[in-house]
Amino acid sequence: MLHKVILKTKIYSCILITFSGIIAMLACVLAGQVSDYEVKIYGTLYAITAFIFMAINIYVFYRLQTINLINAEINNSNCFSSWNVLYNSILNNSDLWFSKYVLKCLVVILFHSTLSFITRLKYHNDTFEFTQNISISIVLFIVMFILGFLLQFYLVMQLIQMLADFKDYSKEIVFTFHIKETLQEEKQYKSGITMIAMIFMLGSIAYYAIKLALYILIAKNNEEINTKVFSIIVSILNVSCIILCASIYLQLKSIYHQIPDIQDVTIYSYNIPCFTGWFILVRSLVFSNKFRFWRNITFILLYIQTIYGLIKFPFYKIYDVTIEQMFSLESYLYCDTAIIVALMFWQFIEQFARVIHQVKRKYLAYQFEDQSQNNILPVSIDVQTEELGRIQNQSIIDNLVENAQQDYGECCFCLDQISKGQRVHKLKCHATHIFHYYCMSKWLANHNNCPLCQYIIN
Repeated sequence: MLHKVILKTKIYSCILITFSGIIAMLACVLAGQVSDYEVKIYGTLYAITAFIFMAINIYVFYRLQTINLINAEINNSNCFSSWNVLYNSILNNSDLWFSKYVLKCLVVILFHSTLSFITRLKYHNDTFEFTQNISISIVLFIVMFILGFLLQFYLVMQLIQMLADFKDYSKEIVFTFHIKETLQEEKQYKSGITMIAMIFMLGSIAYYAIKLALYILIAKNNEEINTKVFSIIVSILNVSCIILCASIYLQLKSIYHQIPDIQDVTIYSYNIPCFTGWFILVRSLVFSNKFRFWRNITFILLYIQTIYGLIKFPFYKIYDVTIEQMFSLESYLYCDTAIIVALMFWQFIEQFARVIHQVKRKYLAYQFEDQSQNNILPVSIDVQTEELGRIQNQSIIDNLVENAQQDYGECCFCLDQISKGQRVHKLKCHATHIFHYYCMSKWLANHNNCPLCQYIIN
């Protein structure tokens, strides 16, 4: 049964990879053969969108290839009911959150660009170079019109479902990949997660640095006082983002250097859920108390940019924008603000739905070690509702968790010696029931009893 479901999912992902590859090649041909600046940008964005979609499906296919059927059947039994459930459960993996967000933004932009091209070709007699590649243009227009319409319909349905029943909206099946068989595999996985997070933060620093240079250029070359002030505000925002990203990168670098040390296991003690994905790790660091100051400064500046942008350029003025204004530096300033407004609108609807249904928003905050006391700060871990499917039942129990004060016998799970200084679980049922913290945490992910005497654990 499992093999058939996996095979069908592989075939489906291969079909999507082939389809997106063909669309990407057609978009590249369109962008390469035309000299019209606007059409060339349209084709380039189309190709980037198709390549991102293809990369997502390649990731799904790779994950299907590396599925350990034994672990998969134990930890993901609800994912194998059908091939589409399995495919969606892999797509819901937190490693794809950022890619899916970028893909949705590009599809919405291309959808409205397609409608704009069609309207101007039919009613305003504008001339573009689509007629030279009429067959390719028609295929791309039809594909983007269908995808854009379906995506926007899906987003509207999500908003309605969120307002109608937030608890039902937040229930999603997520395939769990982070449970490993050995301690060495666990360390390699966490090293990979941290490395990807570091690369993402370096990319974010470069992105905000480019935006900062662009906004400084706008402020320097623009004579209009309102645009100049707006550019300065957004420049300060980007400086704040760079500082926040650099601080998180340095913390990730510190975490990465601690991971290979087999004896130093305290880094995982209260942070097991944070390593379930690179995006979750980054977000847990962003919402930790250590970076609260720069996080609050960044959010305040984002609100200022949003309010000032809406006052300076209301949405109804978008129909008065000319082609020259569309491709000016100032247009990027307001396009960036429009994306932030859309995100804040979604967050507002989500928060309103939570208030209606009395669902409290909880964040996963990374717990930092207090070096002076050599123990973990006693801050509770709250897991966000959407992540429960990925990190089910991995909570800190009220049994004693400490660094071993002496050498004990073998751990009954891995049969390795429990050495002094290692992080261990001491259960209340018996003084000799002591286990490695990693081993016991994996056991508690699926059981609520002592593995030796079957004593029920709270």
